[in-house]
Order: sequence, then C-alpha cells, then structure tokens
Amino acid sequence: MKRVLLLGLMFAWLAAAASASVTTYYWQQSSMSTPGLYIHGHYSWVDGSAPVVANSSDDPANFGGLLSLEIDAPNMPAVTLADLVPACADSSACNFGLPFWNISVSGDNLTMFYVDALNANSYQVTPYYILAGSDETLPCFDSGACVSFGSWGVPAPASLPVLSASLLLLGLFRARSGRTRS
Repeated sequence: MKRVLLLGLMFAWLAAAASASVTTYYWQQSSMSTPGLYIHGHYSWVDGSAPVVANSSDDPANFGGLLSLEIDAPNMPAVTLADLVPACADSSACNFGLPFWNISVSGDNLTMFYVDALNANSYQVTPYYILAGSDETLPCFDSGACVSFGSWGVPAPASLPVLSASLLLLGLFRARSGRTRS
C-alpha cells in the first residue's frame, strides 16, 4: 500500500513539474477598432527563461524560451516563429531588408513589430494592443485600420490535470484503505 501511495505522489510531482515548465499566453481581446474584428494571438514561453530580444538582422535568431508564436488578423497571413527569418541581403533576389522584424519577450510581456517579405502586411504587438495593417486586404487595408485592444493572459490553470490525477489517486487510496479495515 505504501508503495502505491509513494508511486502516486511521485507521479503527481513529476506531472506538476512537467506541466509547470511551459506557459501558453493567449491574446484576450477587450475591444476593437472595427466592429466584428477579432485578432488572434498566442505564444508559449518556458517559465523562468531569460528575456529574449531578437531582430531580422540576427542570423540565426535565438528565441531562447519562446517556443511558439502565432498572430493573425482577418484576411491576412498569420505570423509564426517560422516567419521570423533573416532579412534579404541581395536586392536582385528579393525585397532588400525584408522581412523586417524585432521581438522582445519575457513571460507575459510580448512586444513585436513585423513587416512581411512583400512589404504588404504588418503587425505591431504590445502588451496592450495588436495593430494589423495590410496593403492588400480588407478590413485592415490601411495601416492602423485594425486595432485589437486587450492583454496577454492564461485561460486556465495548467495544473488542473495534476490536481485531477492527485484527487483520483487519493480516492483510490482511501477506497483501498477502507476495504482493509473491515
């Protein structure tokens, strides 16, 4: 019985350690500049990591504790970590200096500016708003037309599965110890 309890506690501890190491932050929009506009965003961050500061002149960029990133607005291409590549250095092969971007992240504080390789779409991300601009598509046709106000947050405790597993193990232990007493 002690072995089962010890194994259960060890499992709960390992699960808690694993689930507490990465936090995914989601953009929680509170208002918008255009009716019906919804700008989606999320990123995953390794808790306790050193702050990241990177830009399009970095080759290769070191994103440290930033594991994933996605920002997108209606009718515009999403921006992910895969889009944050070094800028073009040969004007005969591509748009010189594009894509242009810089990013700074530390926990729940993400700041980013991004202009795509075609110089057609851009995003400005702060802890308080996301601005999306496009030279090609509506509703974000003119720069500044699409602004989402809000903040980065965590929607649900990551420890809920650990708590559930711990309660299950506790219930099994109590049920089993109740049978041995009678």
